Amino acid sequence: VFREGEVIVNEGDQGQSMFMIGEGLVEISIAYKDRQGHMREKTLFDLGFPEYFGEMALFLNEKRSATVKALMNTV
Repeated sequence: VFREGEVIVNEGDQGQSMFMIGEGLVEISIAYKDRQGHMREKTLFDLGFPEYFGEMALFLNEKRSATVKALMNTV
């Protein structure tokens, strides 16, 4: 169970699991540099039941490609 606002995975972390959403809503975002060289964050999309995330890092044995944060209490 993840509380609203809690980061579930961080972009760049090593992935050792994938997540299936039982209820709730999560936000998928990535970090990038703007034209002035400042780090920014861009929301790509939201996921909810019955979607999943984290499989790419798990199956490809790569680092997380995005940050995932709970937008509400999420199971």
